[in-house]
Amino acid sequence: MELERIDRLLTYWKRQGVTTELEAYLAGVRDYREDLEPAVIAEKIARLRLMEDDIHLYSSNWLD
Repeated sequence: MELERIDRLLTYWKRQGVTTELEAYLAGVRDYREDLEPAVIAEKIARLRLMEDDIHLYSSNWLD
């Protein structure tokens, strides 16, 4: 859903003709869109090892 909205925004501005003032903003939007790609998200999860059994996100010992 979010990717579709971003794609529509980028398509709209491409048709309108990007001005110099908007180029930096649109570059940021493109970077954000890239970060939302499922492959990028999967890579980040793999790098952080969030889906591995030996990773503990909470331990009751932390409260001691």
